[in-house]
Amino acid sequence: TLLGIAIPQLAPWWLPVVGMIMAIGIAKHLYGGLGYNPFNPAAVGYVVMLISFPKEMSQWVAPDWMGQFDAGNLGIIDTLNAVFFREFPAEKSLDMLTGASPIDLIKGQLKMGIPFPEIFGATKDENRAVLGMFVGKGWEWVNVSLLIGGIYMIYKKVISWHIPAGMLGSLFILSGIFYLTSSKGAYMPPHYHIFSGGIMLGAFFIATDPVTTATSNLGKLIFGIGAGTITFLIRTWGSFPDGIAFAVLLMNLSAAYIDHFTVPKPYGYQKKAKGDK
Repeated sequence: TLLGIAIPQLAPWWLPVVGMIMAIGIAKHLYGGLGYNPFNPAAVGYVVMLISFPKEMSQWVAPDWMGQFDAGNLGIIDTLNAVFFREFPAEKSLDMLTGASPIDLIKGQLKMGIPFPEIFGATKDENRAVLGMFVGKGWEWVNVSLLIGGIYMIYKKVISWHIPAGMLGSLFILSGIFYLTSSKGAYMPPHYHIFSGGIMLGAFFIATDPVTTATSNLGKLIFGIGAGTITFLIRTWGSFPDGIAFAVLLMNLSAAYIDHFTVPKPYGYQKKAKGDK
């Protein structure tokens, strides 16, 4: 399910097949199956697809009501033809139906030296169809919904609060520092980092995988802070528009090391003296 959410709607049929093979066959069962995989399977599948097929992974369909595209939405038959045969109606094409995501649009224009207030301001009416009035039309509602779902899982004790709090908190603080100290608006503001992209999905539903994360509460907090920091670094200076999957995988690699220093010793544990067998 998590992998399916991360794939564009009109991606060719073989793309999710590749992602599932990498996620289930390689990232999970190659290491022994459920409970033994060191890396988050969904993140592995997503990263493989993103690196191997960047074009197919960046062709997101824009909602019909965004006003940016006149082509309209495809019907069921046309969608199936597009997915399985890459055939589109005569008056439509893939380029007409897809476009950059809000976070990709913002990042691209920031790299061109355009200040954030100008990108998001009234002087950029051509961006308004994608960016809306907050962080991107529709994106804020998706992330708010994921936030509500994540809070509910914490309330039901399905997950703990440590990883989401560390991940969202570190991303918010770092982005706030850079945004406030930049006199030319060269960085995205904190609210945009929090309510755009897949940060809510990553913080509550991916990074909290109990198999691939740290086990102690302190370790989970460190894990979340590290993931949020790496996400900010990739979003700000990396080549990819979002860095959540990369951040989670790098922290998966560090989980055992974090546990080594944060897991409490059992009661009665005594460290062996040097030379004892």
